[in-house]
Amino acid sequence: MGSFAPNSYGLFDMIGNVQEWCWDMYDPEYYRDSPETIPAGPAVSSFTPRLLSVFVSRGGSWRDLAFNCRLTRRIVYYQRNRTNYLGFRPARGL
Repeated sequence: MGSFAPNSYGLFDMIGNVQEWCWDMYDPEYYRDSPETIPAGPAVSSFTPRLLSVFVSRGGSWRDLAFNCRLTRRIVYYQRNRTNYLGFRPARGL
């Protein structure tokens, strides 16, 4: 199955390959007042500069220190940036 043991949700190899580009817009203050379960993220980013599309990147990649390879890591990512350490994970509801 996976290269490593599954996490507590039974999922394999969820972090460490590439950072995940998320659909959520980036707002550094969003989680202060967000819903406790399944926060969808803000509809519009309050992060400056507002002229750029600013999204969330989660997790870590092959180029990060081990400390940064965790699902709770959220960083700002500008839509027009291109790197070899950022990707996305297609998901489907059941």
